[in-house]
Amino acid sequence: MNFGIRSIRHPYRFFKWAICRITHTPKTLYITFDDGPDPNTTEKVLEILREFNVKATFFCTGENAENCEYLIEKILEEGHVIGNHGYSHFDSFKTKSKIWIENALKNSPVSNSIFFRPPYGRVFPLQIRKLRSKYRLIFWDVMTYDFKLEYTPEDVKKIIKKYVRDGSIIVFHDNILSAPRMIPALKFLIMYYKRKNYNFASINL
Repeated sequence: MNFGIRSIRHPYRFFKWAICRITHTPKTLYITFDDGPDPNTTEKVLEILREFNVKATFFCTGENAENCEYLIEKILEEGHVIGNHGYSHFDSFKTKSKIWIENALKNSPVSNSIFFRPPYGRVFPLQIRKLRSKYRLIFWDVMTYDFKLEYTPEDVKKIIKKYVRDGSIIVFHDNILSAPRMIPALKFLIMYYKRKNYNFASINL
């Protein structure tokens, strides 16, 4: 498959107050997960991170967090960082702004995080202004597209090899639909870049 750079890197990187890549950290990568927690997939992710002694950042929806609050506790106990991904996975391009903002700020087990990633990575400047007083907005440098059913694990690995660079914030999805591509690609990412003497860290700004 032909992976164009514009389809990989986040289009909102021109928002100066949003973080898409942490450039002051040479030889360090930032693995992030969206849409969890999921009882099966997130447990497998935590096993892999534990095996390789890697820390990551989990952007969880409040709805899933309420259903799996024990997993939120486990993520934190194992030294990872939690971010807010909205209460429900609302698309700001398809939702009235007032409703979207209310959903983003709705109280949940993850709403007190200092980090927020908009669902689908879509957000308008007005919405960002409403969130800035409470959250640091975290986007990404590399989208793995592990959620695309037509992609294979090898496709996701090719994206990783082509686009990951020093300070990259990399997006995976810890949900059941993405797992067949995400799990092997996650293992590949960690092993491939550890051999290149890269470190892995959770986001802590």
